[in-house]
Amino acid sequence: MIRRIFFVAAISLGLAVFLSPALPQISNPGAGAQTNDLKEALKRNQALADELSELKAQLAKLRDEHELELKRLRRQIILLEAERKENAELQARKLEAPREVLEPPLPVDSRTLVQLLRQPIETKGLQEKVRLKTALEYFNDKLGGKLTVLVNKEAFLTTNDPDSGDVSEEEVVLPPIPPKMAVSVALRLILGQVAKGEATYVIRSSYIEIVPERWTTSAYFLYQPILVGSFEKRPLAEVLHELAEDTGVPIHIDPQVGKKALTPVTATFRNSTLEDALVPITEMAQLKYVALERSIFVTTPERAKVVEKEEWLRSGKREAAPKPKSKRLEPAP
Repeated sequence: MIRRIFFVAAISLGLAVFLSPALPQISNPGAGAQTNDLKEALKRNQALADELSELKAQLAKLRDEHELELKRLRRQIILLEAERKENAELQARKLEAPREVLEPPLPVDSRTLVQLLRQPIETKGLQEKVRLKTALEYFNDKLGGKLTVLVNKEAFLTTNDPDSGDVSEEEVVLPPIPPKMAVSVALRLILGQVAKGEATYVIRSSYIEIVPERWTTSAYFLYQPILVGSFEKRPLAEVLHELAEDTGVPIHIDPQVGKKALTPVTATFRNSTLEDALVPITEMAQLKYVALERSIFVTTPERAKVVEKEEWLRSGKREAAPKPKSKRLEPAP
């Protein structure tokens, strides 16, 4: 019995000790509010901690993705750099290769043709009789396919005996000495052997034309039709240069005309001769042109009168001078 009492008493005392901290909370309403605030703060702190952990995880993920993107870009840069280097080496090898292997010859202008005519070539292939057309092909081959020479067969038919045959089929030959000569010299030598010595050449805008001698005079060029031309406020000097390129006749401008050479010209020519074009465009600049034997001279009206008179005197002397006879060249025995 006594043991039972002591047991109950001990249990009661333990419950009292266990429940004693909660007694002030129950008896004090303010302490309960503080506990609730503390609990809310703990919950808020836990929520912030969770959010912070989530942000750290996202940051780590973005860092990993950024590293992957950087690695991808680095690989791409390395590949592009290697491709660029390969292309540069390929281009360098192409530039070192012979031009005729890489691409066909580019179109040339009259200035380039003049430079080509001045180049020396070996004449060994023309030291035996060949047809004129073969000789012209020989020149073109020696200059890398840049020199186009055309024969105006119709022009020779109207000049010589129609029964004389095709000029390009006539035979020509060059002497063995010198073994090299300028293309212009070689061309004149072989042209002196065809069409009874009356053949020559004219430099056009992009090719050379073989024509009868009389076709190279300015008097002939003035009455030949020109290509259709249209100019809109172009300087006179440019218009004259273009007409010279189209017709093949040299047109020179007197330096004394000064700024008048820059006079803007607006004109359109259709079915016109060179003379029909020269008259209005020189008048626009208050200038005159004078037809010399094989060229046109544009100058002031006062100077044109002097040059015309001098040219008239020179033409009389040319008519009175004996005509040179053409000699055919034969290969050395």
